[in-house]
Amino acid sequence: MAIEAKFSIADLKLVRRLARGRRLDGYALGEGRASRVVDTYLDTRGRALLAAGLVCRARRQGDGGLLITVREVGGGAGADQGREEYEVALPNEGAGLGAAATVGVWPHGPARTRVLPVVGRRRLVRLAVIRRSRIVRPVARNGRVLATLRLDRGRLRAGRAGAPFAEVEVRRAGKGKAADLERVTACLRHEGGLPPESGSKLARALALGGVRPSRAGARIGITAASPMAEAARRILAFHLARMVRHEGGTREGRDLEALHDMRVATRRMRAALRVFALSLDWKAYKPFRRSLRRTGRTLGAVRDLDVFRQKTERYLETLPEERRSELDPLLAVWQAEHDRARAAMLAFLDGEEYSGFKKEFGRFLERPGAGAPGGDPEVARPHRVRQAVPPLVAAGYAAIRAYEDRVTGEDAPLPLFHQLRIAAKRLRYTLEFFREVLPAGAKPLIERLKALQDHLGDLQDAVVTCGILRNFLAWGTWGAQRPRTPEMHPVIVAPGVATYLSVRQDEIRKLLDGFPAVWATVSGADFRRKLFAAVSGV
Repeated sequence: MAIEAKFSIADLKLVRRLARGRRLDGYALGEGRASRVVDTYLDTRGRALLAAGLVCRARRQGDGGLLITVREVGGGAGADQGREEYEVALPNEGAGLGAAATVGVWPHGPARTRVLPVVGRRRLVRLAVIRRSRIVRPVARNGRVLATLRLDRGRLRAGRAGAPFAEVEVRRAGKGKAADLERVTACLRHEGGLPPESGSKLARALALGGVRPSRAGARIGITAASPMAEAARRILAFHLARMVRHEGGTREGRDLEALHDMRVATRRMRAALRVFALSLDWKAYKPFRRSLRRTGRTLGAVRDLDVFRQKTERYLETLPEERRSELDPLLAVWQAEHDRARAAMLAFLDGEEYSGFKKEFGRFLERPGAGAPGGDPEVARPHRVRQAVPPLVAAGYAAIRAYEDRVTGEDAPLPLFHQLRIAAKRLRYTLEFFREVLPAGAKPLIERLKALQDHLGDLQDAVVTCGILRNFLAWGTWGAQRPRTPEMHPVIVAPGVATYLSVRQDEIRKLLDGFPAVWATVSGADFRRKLFAAVSGV
């Protein structure tokens, strides 16, 4: 845990004074150590890490490798900042930032474990660059170093926008206590006249480029005493806002993650309606459920096609250059289907149903108490978060355990794995909805559920892709098109597609072979103990 206080400096004379002075409010300032640092901040194109409250920084080391630092975004409003940090070294001498782009190849450790569930297989790209000259001075009393003083001057850059900056930062070090940090910071605040700098350099750099980080990691405002209907209203309003925020990027179609995030928001809302079903007035929500379902399915039709294309392109990248055109006939059919699905999606988003849905649902969710059931005053039902969460989680986990005798055999039907994935996703969403009232120990459990969900998602993708490829080989179309007579049956000659089908079938076998290890992380006694310990204190 790094504990620090940070202040911006407008007067560069003060920078020189702090760089050369010997004492600061009774503390001795040691000799300064100068260095030049270039920090490159990374995120997905859709800024998934920022949305999850994480920052990822890559810094070049003296040996040519990269030091990756992942930290939680500080939540304080003042100068004092507290954040948990994880580091991982990538010993790729002379390598570019591409070495850090794929989180799945990072060495195993807390940094990888924290980031991978958020970004999945998405690549990291440059978000901002901060160049600075730094002087670090030890702050000591009675010969003991208690803190460090860091003087920074440099330049912030995000995209084409840039600006200079200067700031001073005090960090606890050695046996320093909070009182030492408070005394040094008070001196800087009052005697130096320095204003506290609550925003990070990254936030200021992004602001220069006109980027407003997603607030998906922000608090929704749920407590253990919250009525369940009110918690549902807040969660639904939160994800409706996310859906609308990603609509512009979805319409443009340049950033595929915008569509992904918009679709996820609709999935979260549909999941919330299921989780809170017994705590809501269904008649009040009925006008919105059909449109929400249609929105999700319309977005999903395009998103599924995007995922197919992404995975197919990754396969083509593994082939020699002379073979990369062997799937062109398949991709031509894909393009026609994608154009049709995207046109249908845009027509739906431009239509009266969607426009009316997002406006009316937004207005409905703005009213505190909206959707709360009347109920029978003589019948007591769990209606507060602390009363309802334990049985909800227990039921969700029971739904997962119901599959343990059916998916562990050698001949388990593939559709069962898809149903298990749905059950795991529902329990994961339930835990995430109540993350504000659950202890920190719930986070690793959510990550285990997501790992199971992702593994089964890859399996389902491979199964669906094999069906698409078989349809193409049989009919030359995206879907099955049975001819009216046997004479009309087409003859499809596409050896490249047949090879790709074999590759995806082999992927299914590998995923099935790897399933027991992933399943054990969720089905074992360790997961059960930690899960019920997490919800028992709500």
